[in-house]
Amino acid sequence: MITHTFAHIPGVSIMAESFLWNRGIRNWDDLFRIGPRIWLPRRLYLRIAEELTLSQEALSKGDLSYFTNRLAPKLYWRVIREFQKQAIYLDIEATGLNPAIDKITVIGIYDGKEVRSFYRGKNLEEATAILQANRFWVTYMGSYFDLPFLKLNFPQLSPEFHLDLHALSRYDGQPVSLKSLEKKIGIYREEPLCYLNGSSAVELWQKHQNGDSCAMKLLLRYNGEDIINLENLLIYTYNYYIRRTPFAQEMLPFKNRPPLDDSYDRELAWEVSRLYQRQ
Repeated sequence: MITHTFAHIPGVSIMAESFLWNRGIRNWDDLFRIGPRIWLPRRLYLRIAEELTLSQEALSKGDLSYFTNRLAPKLYWRVIREFQKQAIYLDIEATGLNPAIDKITVIGIYDGKEVRSFYRGKNLEEATAILQANRFWVTYMGSYFDLPFLKLNFPQLSPEFHLDLHALSRYDGQPVSLKSLEKKIGIYREEPLCYLNGSSAVELWQKHQNGDSCAMKLLLRYNGEDIINLENLLIYTYNYYIRRTPFAQEMLPFKNRPPLDDSYDRELAWEVSRLYQRQ
């Protein structure tokens, strides 16, 4: 979608971009192919052409920030197709909701191939090296939860670009919870994992602290579900928006989810899920 985009150019609005598309300028190559014969005023054509030359260079270098610094937040979805391979999917668990007084317990990271889990008391700090090396972070409600915790605990961490899928979902007027959005697109978690939530994660951490040998494995499995599902939520978000353009034929296919450790204690999962279903 990036090569169809003109709205990152200063002075080119979404309406002007749509006007270009309707007049046969569907991508950057179309503008260069038609050249000065285009019906645009020559000065405007030359300025757009100059900007697009810079855009081609940035795309060839994989320079994500070039585009995210120029796009309006509601258009961030346009970088997904070309830069998806740079993305990592991130989710944390904590002892509560307040980063000033609560602590990170788990950091889960998925790069589209491998799930990696880090938790307090074992290897939590090792996650920072991966986060520093991968500058495109994808979360769901990370702007409100994950990033404030990470910035307070690890001030040196700063993503080149953070894409909060919850924020993008709000632009269509229907912000929803992570699990309800998963169901909307056909992602179903097995029972009893589907009944666990953030409060369950707090309870599992407390059980782990109290010596329950099964609690951590279940907590990591719960966190792992969140991060692997973010990949297809990212694809869904891209497809949702591109269907509303002239380029719906460029939708992305969904990915097969990787296997996760299935040896968690199901009785414990039912116990914890029932506790919070009663609240």
